[in-house]
Amino acid sequence: MYEKRRGLPLVSVILSVYNGAGYLSEAVESILGQSYRALELIIIDDHSTDATPALLESYWRSDPRVRVFRNSANKGLTKSLNKGLDLSRGHFIARHDADDCSHPDRIRRQMESMFPDPGLALLGTGALLMDSAGKSVKALNVNTGERLKARLPKNNQFIHGSVLMRRDAVESAGGYREEFRYAQDYDLFLRLSENYEVDNIDEPLYSSRLADGSISFSRAGEQQLSAMIARRAHQRRIRGDRAWSAEIYGELEAELAGPLARRRIMGRVHADRARCMLLNNRKGEALREYMLSAANMPSVSSVRNLAKALRGDR
Repeated sequence: MYEKRRGLPLVSVILSVYNGAGYLSEAVESILGQSYRALELIIIDDHSTDATPALLESYWRSDPRVRVFRNSANKGLTKSLNKGLDLSRGHFIARHDADDCSHPDRIRRQMESMFPDPGLALLGTGALLMDSAGKSVKALNVNTGERLKARLPKNNQFIHGSVLMRRDAVESAGGYREEFRYAQDYDLFLRLSENYEVDNIDEPLYSSRLADGSISFSRAGEQQLSAMIARRAHQRRIRGDRAWSAEIYGELEAELAGPLARRRIMGRVHADRARCMLLNNRKGEALREYMLSAANMPSVSSVRNLAKALRGDR
């Protein structure tokens, strides 16, 4: 059983930000306002050029739980998260995104489930999806238990910013693999699932902002390709091949360079963009994106998505 070391937190919350001044205060205050108090907030400023550094200095000066580190150059999310892991002091690692918010009881609820269960290494939550203005427009339910385990090898079942992880399990798995500029979370979650229990709390304890400028929207193609590579790497490990290197990432990327794989990627990309546009009430653009998705990846679900866009359902 873990014990709180004198003067050190049990939970380290890691937040990486790049030019995120617009929503950063909401994110930080949602962590500092948690009902669970034995935490530190480690913020990696990935060489922001907007008002982010000044905002971070004000929080660093006003709350001793806030620790701020600035990259000397822009290094991307994956390297910034690994830097946060190296600097963290808690037995448990929580993630948070710079444009999202956490429910005040989020970490307490997660710790109540994870603390007494040493076999549970990863625990996420459900979420409320917000539009660009911060208005909650839809509840995002998540899978749990056996249903989650069955679906995880096919699609990421976790909202990255909502997860709580055991530090020793993350270290044993090797942290985030820096070859993955995108889908680095999915790759880590698959590796954790191979040796530990993973689960979700199907309650909206997190609020996720889905805006045009988010990585999931602007870099959807790269995100989908990296997710496919993560799945291929998982399949190799299940077969017994646990070797890994940057060269293997390149080999798997080359395997997915064919026209069929590219069409599947673009089908998912257009579907993701359509969902984002529907959430922001841009129905005409959403319909066009769903049509492009269906053209690249015809399926029953693509027909359902088209019908949903025609109705204007979010």
